[in-house]
Amino acid sequence: NAFAIFFAHDISVYRLGLQEDIRWSEMVLLVDCHGSRISSFAIEYLKLYNIILVTFPAHTTHILQPFDVWQKVLKVI
Repeated sequence: NAFAIFFAHDISVYRLGLQEDIRWSEMVLLVDCHGSRISSFAIEYLKLYNIILVTFPAHTTHILQPFDVWQKVLKVI
């Protein structure tokens, strides 16, 4: 599954820039519910890299969009 391999690689590269004491802590990856992201391979592969896969319910990413919403909250503060 290219999705899982791509994100595991990207997150592993990102982790190299973190402080050593938190580098391999669990991370949460938020994704939509597309079929390419939800497979037993993806879940198990990401688990090997200490990445927890959390999916949004179908057809709700336009409402939830955590990064966009968080940016708006920061602008208000």
